[in-house]
Amino acid sequence: MNTHEQVKQWENGEGVALFQGLGLAEDAEILDYGCGFGHYTFAASRALNGRGTVYAVDIIKECMKVVGKVSSEEHLNNIQVLMGNKDYTLNFEDRSLDMIMYYDILHGNGTHRFSLYEEAKRTLKPDGILSITTIKKS
Repeated sequence: MNTHEQVKQWENGEGVALFQGLGLAEDAEILDYGCGFGHYTFAASRALNGRGTVYAVDIIKECMKVVGKVSSEEHLNNIQVLMGNKDYTLNFEDRSLDMIMYYDILHGNGTHRFSLYEEAKRTLKPDGILSITTIKKS
């Protein structure tokens, strides 16, 4: 099995189970900020069984095209593809999101992370989940 097939298998299996295990409602509003090619977006979408909304946001247009194309081809109709803002603000209402994913975007020494933390504080529901991962440099 090649790497692409392994990633697809994760998106359809372990990734779905991961999101289902979080206890989110099927009508949850999830933000995947810095979604890249959408691997977590697709898993979250499937975990919601076509309900709720997964917002795939990135500032790289090529990534957004791929996420839009795959979403369409795989009939993942609860995904909304949105371009990110250069100032890292989120175009969401206060306390409107059930989960925010910041995966591999807080690296470096830029002040953007402070803007993202403030936006998460503003947009997450009181019982919402802020999920963060960073790239570990060897």
